[in-house]
Amino acid sequence: MMATTANANEPEDKNILILGDSLSAGLGVNYDEAWPSLLQSRINKMGASYRVINAGVSGDTTSGGISRLPRLLKKYSPDILILELGGNDGLRGTSLKAIKKNLRDMISSAQSNGITVLLIGVQLPPNYGALYTKGFEDIFFRFSKRIRP
Repeated sequence: MMATTANANEPEDKNILILGDSLSAGLGVNYDEAWPSLLQSRINKMGASYRVINAGVSGDTTSGGISRLPRLLKKYSPDILILELGGNDGLRGTSLKAIKKNLRDMISSAQSNGITVLLIGVQLPPNYGALYTKGFEDIFFRFSKRIRP
């Protein structure tokens, strides 16, 4: 067996960590049809040196993300975090204050480690009431204005 060593001139793959729910996990579609797999395919076609790590879990919430994020950051040392959580919180009627705090804490944790954060917003069906639905959407809108790469 021949051992290989990394060439110092070759760039190492950078990691993109996706922390999400069933939308990221690919519930209901083949794994290679889920958007994180499609993202990896697109990156590969571009010839970019990024590896997509899909840490999507069906049914996950922002509180689940808070508990999983430190271990994932340590394990994968991502350069980019794509945060796709909150939909299940909204569907369960979780307090807007809790959702906002959890997202803020995850974003701050990643950014304090020099990680670029991309936040994917989610919309709720209108039957949750105008006040809750608007407040939920405002959380994502306001964070999107504050997150700077």
